Amino acid sequence: MSLFPTHAWLDGLLEAVWLVDEKSLCILQVNKAAERLAGLPGSDMVGKPVTSLAATPQDHAFWAEPKATLAAGIHSHTSMLRADGVLVPVDRRVTWVNPGDGHAVLMLTMLDRSAQNATEQELETLLSELRATLDSAADGMLVCGLDGRVRAFNQRLAQIWKIPRALLLQRNDSAVHEHLSSMVVDVEDYQARLAAIECEPLLERTDILELHGGMTVERRVVPQLHKGRPVGRVYSFRDITRQTEVQASLRLA
Repeated sequence: MSLFPTHAWLDGLLEAVWLVDEKSLCILQVNKAAERLAGLPGSDMVGKPVTSLAATPQDHAFWAEPKATLAAGIHSHTSMLRADGVLVPVDRRVTWVNPGDGHAVLMLTMLDRSAQNATEQELETLLSELRATLDSAADGMLVCGLDGRVRAFNQRLAQIWKIPRALLLQRNDSAVHEHLSSMVVDVEDYQARLAAIECEPLLERTDILELHGGMTVERRVVPQLHKGRPVGRVYSFRDITRQTEVQASLRLA
């Protein structure tokens, strides 16, 4: 006798579902998504112990837990060994279900994370390449959102502005901006120019900043665009101290 009136309820789910007997831990019923994920027909899985689906030591350890622990359920990322030998990353959940006929079961659901994992890996690769590109730049680079939040920077920025490592590790955007202001000789002029930049998301601007310690920096700001719309700003800072000194010497000659 089926635990549910029809199979349509299970087969309509996107997740792969196995109904597991609470006492014997044998598989009672599977849906079509489970057949596709496992690469096996349901008839090859029904009646088998649920541990036949376990692909990691952690999974085997979970199914060996006391019944009370199993009934409490679990939600985690794990892997499933498909019939063709491919290890598939999945989002796994186990919940206790009472269909009302006095025969409680455990419902094991899995969702294939292969596409999501591939996307996350691609994003990690792109971010790694972006960091490498930023750090290879001769100029100090600072990428901020329109709200001023720091999104990215390179090591050259920290060198030019003498940003303490402890401050960088804090990820305190307000403190970083305060430090930049404190390094400028004419703070009032610096903040006025910054306010003008913040009022115009599409503004491109280049100006010269004098820093404490004698360094002269050329700052260039351009909008960061996404699909033609401004989403932030990219600041570049170039040390032009030597160039400025040479020009001053030529004027005096």
